[in-house]
Amino acid sequence: MPVAGRASVSGGVPARAYVAMAAVYEHMFDLQRGPNLPGMLERLAVMARSAIAPLVRQAEVADAAAIATSHVRSWQAGYANVISSEFLRSLGMGLPLRTLHWQTLILGAEAQGEFMLVGEVDGEVAGWLSGGAYRDAGSDESPLGEVYACYVDPTHWRQGVGSALMADALERLTRAGYPQAVLWVLADNLRARAFYEHLGWLADGARKMYEVGGERHPEVRYRRRLS
Repeated sequence: MPVAGRASVSGGVPARAYVAMAAVYEHMFDLQRGPNLPGMLERLAVMARSAIAPLVRQAEVADAAAIATSHVRSWQAGYANVISSEFLRSLGMGLPLRTLHWQTLILGAEAQGEFMLVGEVDGEVAGWLSGGAYRDAGSDESPLGEVYACYVDPTHWRQGVGSALMADALERLTRAGYPQAVLWVLADNLRARAFYEHLGWLADGARKMYEVGGERHPEVRYRRRLS
């Protein structure tokens, strides 16, 4: 199976890399003319990172610490104006236990008919996704696939990691025979909702409450056809 998010290559170099390199050369001239050198250098760094297509693969036990760390960092950045700041600060204090938790989930995923994926950039875990069968035992709908969670480390936002993870997950759910897939997202997480809508997910009207950090937050369900 082709790896999701991989660009076509010529001579071993991703096609999108040539576009980014051309942009780098263009901005080299701006560096000579413009006064904002730090800003220009940051733009060049972003271009260089975006030239590398994310590699999506199945998660391994050795990835648990990186998944735990990126999970905490993505919550702290993505939910900064949604969930209690005190709760978000406390997340980083339990990384060893979180790592053990993820090791257990990774080991048990396949046996439960679930999957866990990681997205790598330059050999570094930049994000992760988990999915499988729809977990609402009380549902009387036809079998649905579900994306349980999809998180990308803030240092790798807008680099195609989330899109590559989602493409691989949808392919797996389609091969498993699910006609549709769903996911749940906090109603106030506007960044995530915009991302899902950009990828073709639509809110289907279902809602529920999610309790975290002693607070209750509404969640909305998104749905997408697979076949």
